Amino acid sequence: MRSMSRYHQPEDLIREHLRHAQAEADDVLRQAGAAAADRSVSFERPCAVGPLERLPVLPRRRG
Repeated sequence: MRSMSRYHQPEDLIREHLRHAQAEADDVLRQAGAAAADRSVSFERPCAVGPLERLPVLPRRRG
């Protein structure tokens, strides 16, 4: 598979895509929280920030 690194995406396009993705994620998480509340289940919404390479490690740091 060839590398896509030589293709450049404009920063504003990427930021707009991220805004839409965050809005969709917020909506899904809000619905999940409401469903959990209906079932009297605790629902925590973690938010981990860091470099993409560390993504698998970030949620575990809360321990």
